Amino acid sequence: PSICPPRRESRCRKDQKSRTTSLPERPTARACTSSTSLRSSGGRLPLPARRTASTATNVPTPAPSEILAAFVENIDEIWTATKNTGYIVITGLIGGVALGVLWALLVSRFRTANETLTPLAIALNAIPIIALAPIFNAWFGLLSPVSNQSIVVILVFFPVFINTTKGLTEVQPDEIELMRSYAASPWDVSRMVRIPNALPYFFTALKIASSLAVIGAIVAEYFGGRQDALGPLIVQNAGLTRYAEAWAAVLAGSILGIVLYLVSGVFERASMPWEHAADTVGS
Repeated sequence: PSICPPRRESRCRKDQKSRTTSLPERPTARACTSSTSLRSSGGRLPLPARRTASTATNVPTPAPSEILAAFVENIDEIWTATKNTGYIVITGLIGGVALGVLWALLVSRFRTANETLTPLAIALNAIPIIALAPIFNAWFGLLSPVSNQSIVVILVFFPVFINTTKGLTEVQPDEIELMRSYAASPWDVSRMVRIPNALPYFFTALKIASSLAVIGAIVAEYFGGRQDALGPLIVQNAGLTRYAEAWAAVLAGSILGIVLYLVSGVFERASMPWEHAADTVGS
């Protein structure tokens, strides 16, 4: 029986129905248990759930011990691939350094060269490797080492060019005036003042370029070149889910970059003995 007045019966029934449907439901036992476990673990998932989540993501992260074991087990294959990639790296590094130094000498000596070669160098540096690799493979051949060497040359060229140019141009004016007072030729000024001043800048760029050469060579090998090199070795092992072997090849590339960096430091100490002597006296 309805307890509402006759005239307001329909409105009263609606109010009773809305109050009944708005009552919150009681949490089930499973929900209480899960919320209690989350509060007790500090808001984190329990350890079994976290393991299940990490397994579901399938992240290829082998342990360092597995990478070292794969490196030792496949040392012959990795050594062959490192030699082939190292040939691309060293030849491209030499070509890029020679081109960068030559352009820096021209830019620091002639204003016309500065106005034409500097924008061209910036444009070359702005082109990504992904765009250059297919073009060079079409020009020089898919299996030709010239395409990969050209990519390394372009990557190495820009830091060497910029840093060497800065060293050749940022010379004390008093030194230039002193050389001119002795009627020194422009070549003598470059040989006795500009080039010694540019050596620290050059070797700083060389250390950077040695790492860029390794990166450029391996990335270029993804698109073409010999199949017994570090780039294809990484791609093949990763495609076969042999992640420890893939990381072992990456480790070989890292070691190659470290060796080139140390060699650059040896050349720096041999070319600038006065800097080493000054550091020894200062210490």
